[in-house]
Amino acid sequence: MRRFAVFRLSILHAATATSMMAMTLTMLRAVSEMMTEAATAVTRAAAVRNTESASEPLRPAKKPLAISLNIATEGGVVKCSSLEDYVDMDIIAHRGYSGAYPENTMLAFRKAAACGADGIELDVHLSRDGEVMIIHDEALVRTTGRPGSVSDYTRSELEAINARNTMGPDGPFTPIPSLEEYLDFISGTDLYTNIELKTAPVYYPGIEEKTLSLVRRFGLESRIIFSSFNWLSVFRIKKLAPEIPAGLLYEGAAIRNMGAAMNGMGIECYHPSFSLLSDEAVAELQGEGIRINAWTVNSRSDMLQCHRWHLDSIITNEPEEAGKLFSA
Repeated sequence: MRRFAVFRLSILHAATATSMMAMTLTMLRAVSEMMTEAATAVTRAAAVRNTESASEPLRPAKKPLAISLNIATEGGVVKCSSLEDYVDMDIIAHRGYSGAYPENTMLAFRKAAACGADGIELDVHLSRDGEVMIIHDEALVRTTGRPGSVSDYTRSELEAINARNTMGPDGPFTPIPSLEEYLDFISGTDLYTNIELKTAPVYYPGIEEKTLSLVRRFGLESRIIFSSFNWLSVFRIKKLAPEIPAGLLYEGAAIRNMGAAMNGMGIECYHPSFSLLSDEAVAELQGEGIRINAWTVNSRSDMLQCHRWHLDSIITNEPEEAGKLFSA
């Protein structure tokens, strides 16, 4: 979790040494006042977090408030603004740290955790023997170079397949992981997980129940968001686990009043393609109390736009770059 309090001022010029001294004293007083205001904001924010902690377990406080003071003058007069922005936006590693490591592998997940991501997004399918496996595509060829589909292989067979095809042949063996292996790893961290149920175009009967059973076995209900492009899976998982937040993944033509529609159906999160968002869409969704987790946000300019919109999180292939951008 990253919190930002930004005070903006601009420095232009000072004509004389005398005016510089006067301005310095004025600036010191301004800084003192602004730091007092910032401290008040921190206290207020902490109180809000304590109040929300029971209902929002997905957002553990991990990083302190960062305060940036840009002292400046205009025409020899110090300009002091009040608290401009207070933003809390998480960084979710898309398929792990997939910008630098083989996607949806334990290597990518460990690297995402190491670089300071707040959460990890991953995709699940069922193997031929009904085990929940982590891989994006139904077909194996793109990530492994192997023929066939996930459902053609057993868990043990999938775990013996190298999944680093997108990064080239050089490097360590990185097998297709099971969700069980991942949850065992993530249970030793404070990260949360966005589990995407891959049920389109292939639907796996029972995938929602099996995925939920694993989450409950590891006691991770408070650190999970379920999502899917398939409305049926979203509704199914909400029926099975109404206490766990769920999100609709969406791309294509923008739909107006999506927040009202989702609110009416009891879906807490909206996971849109970044390209679908606009000032109007964000305002409507936030007005309905819908959490917005946008994908796939990789450029600095898009990350900053999401920050300006006060989104709940960005889902990015570049969690380390995002962390650096928002940690200053």
